[in-house]
Amino acid sequence: MPSPRTWQWGQAVARCTSGDVRLRKEVRTLTQTERRRFVDAVVALVDSGIFAQFVPVHARWGAHGRASFFPWHRLFLLEFEDALRTVDPQVTLPFWDWSQDAARPADSMVWGDDLLGGATPGDCIPSGPFAGMERIYPTRRCVWRGFTASAAGRNTMGGQTFEDAATIQAAIAAPTSYDGFRVAIEVAHGSPHSAIGGAELTRRSGDPDETGEMGLASLSPSDPAFYVHHAYIDSVWTRRQGAPGRRATEYGGQRASHRDRLTPFGGAIVADTFNLPCVRYQVPLPAAAAGDHPSAAPRDGRSPSPTPSPAASERAEARAAVAAERAPRAAVQAEFARAVGQSEAEVVVGEELLEEAATEALLDGTLAVRVLAGGEGRRGDSAGGGGLRLIPRYNGTAVFL
Repeated sequence: MPSPRTWQWGQAVARCTSGDVRLRKEVRTLTQTERRRFVDAVVALVDSGIFAQFVPVHARWGAHGRASFFPWHRLFLLEFEDALRTVDPQVTLPFWDWSQDAARPADSMVWGDDLLGGATPGDCIPSGPFAGMERIYPTRRCVWRGFTASAAGRNTMGGQTFEDAATIQAAIAAPTSYDGFRVAIEVAHGSPHSAIGGAELTRRSGDPDETGEMGLASLSPSDPAFYVHHAYIDSVWTRRQGAPGRRATEYGGQRASHRDRLTPFGGAIVADTFNLPCVRYQVPLPAAAAGDHPSAAPRDGRSPSPTPSPAASERAEARAAVAAERAPRAAVQAEFARAVGQSEAEVVVGEELLEEAATEALLDGTLAVRVLAGGEGRRGDSAGGGGLRLIPRYNGTAVFL
């Protein structure tokens, strides 16, 4: 296997050309060989010490709570992928579309021993290729995760859930500004961080000795889960850039300019990130089962009838149902958003936009709500508890952007 010692920070943008296009795949679509090569390359970076170099960079310069959240992390991922490809030029950074696992994220295949490995709350990674791996910044200890995932199937994230694919798609399609969209997705991205890092730990106070690394923005790249999570977030921005009526160059926010420099990426500016010539995504989009979605074509091939606009009372009822179901997740998202520096105003706006996106998904039929008998319930609660349960009406499919 080639040595990663040839890699140097800051060269990824220059090496990203149309002659070196790579397709980033969703983890479920990787072949067994692709999965093994990716894992082997990450392990090589860990063993060489290069993996650890990314953590203090993110701790010092990582962009949160501002317009450059998407551009900065896009280049951070490109640097990581560039390092992987010095080990194996055939490797591409995959992404984990956690919206497909939103109801039961601890059951996701990513926690298998052939990818990210398992998890034991407040302890070293117990299994898989990264079992016992250590961080060295800011102090040396093994990398923690804050939930339970095991080969025996005892998988829990303390009842925490993520945003559904239908909600993410509705946020992409929403008539919001770039910065409104950025705020909503940045708030949503806190759910996996918080749950992976500390869903089943009694303290998520920000103490680096009491929290799994993914639960702390500064240390989160210590866990390989960070990269497949953030690659998904980058794919969501890509989908927004290519959405009808949108421009790839759409950007804005408080004191935000296309020419803002992104440190420490060799002089790159925001405009350099709008269309990386070497990166393409395989993007699972919500595709309704035939006949199950208002916009699905009838089996006889005729065009569907337009969906009537919901009455104000129907919209209010849908929004109330969504707000009730989202309440526990919104609290977790808000806590993480504040910890990474998002303002209180951003937290409020982000949660409102996500609630509106889920409401739109519910009203247009891509998300259904089921009222269960009994007391309080949560989405994905297979025990039958009670309350509200949101059910996405789609099958994942892959398209190319």
